[in-house]
Amino acid sequence: MNQRFADILGRASLPTDGGGAEAVMKLFLDESGNSGTDIYDVNQPILAYGGVWLDEPNEQHFRGYLGGLRKEHRLQGTGELKGKTLLKTDAGRAAIGAVLREMHARKVPISLLAVHKPFMTAGVLVEDCTDYVYNPAFSERWTWNNELTEPLVEMILAATDEEQLIKVWRARSGDDKESFKLAYGSLLFALSLHPNSRLADLAAKMRRADLDDLWECSTSSREQRGGGYSPNVSAFGSLMQCCEEQAEKLGLHDVAIVHDDQSQY
Repeated sequence: MNQRFADILGRASLPTDGGGAEAVMKLFLDESGNSGTDIYDVNQPILAYGGVWLDEPNEQHFRGYLGGLRKEHRLQGTGELKGKTLLKTDAGRAAIGAVLREMHARKVPISLLAVHKPFMTAGVLVEDCTDYVYNPAFSERWTWNNELTEPLVEMILAATDEEQLIKVWRARSGDDKESFKLAYGSLLFALSLHPNSRLADLAAKMRRADLDDLWECSTSSREQRGGGYSPNVSAFGSLMQCCEEQAEKLGLHDVAIVHDDQSQY
């Protein structure tokens, strides 16, 4: 699923604090497949986020339930239970199955988001060249409206072979401005001649981006942050949008997001 939001599996009743007011629902989440700035890691082509929504009663239930599973299946007594470790043993796989069945029985809602990393390359191209700060041919809406950007990303992916995208990505991540401008310019020119008139028109508009200004900004950003574009950060941003949609579907107004046992948002 290219930055797509998986539907809700199950629906929980709204928790209250006992006085009629809605209590805080917690979303416990973690990621898998994070390879930093290396999008083309052949061993990890997918970046995934998964989370479970627990009200106070379910949180207390599963804390006790997991404690029992640790003893029953002779798993490590404390600390995080890593999925890649659990999947290697019969006991670990049995524990995972038991948790999933218990979640289903208690109608626990879940969130899933998976990103095919090469999608990010086309996504960064669109993000760069439709930003109204660098390209007056696009409105500010293109910086936040996924309904505008994602169809364009999909069209670019369908029209471009992976070698071209890899070349563009590596040029953007490199230290040679002229190579970057050539890679971006060549791809956008080819796309502007595409038989898909919608793609051709948008690519022609994208060619109006100020690549010199864009390069200076991206170079400064890399120097300050100590690295290039991170697909994990982009996917996390998409996850936040998805979680907001899911919270609305669940009728929730106060949600705490917990990652690595830390309430961060």
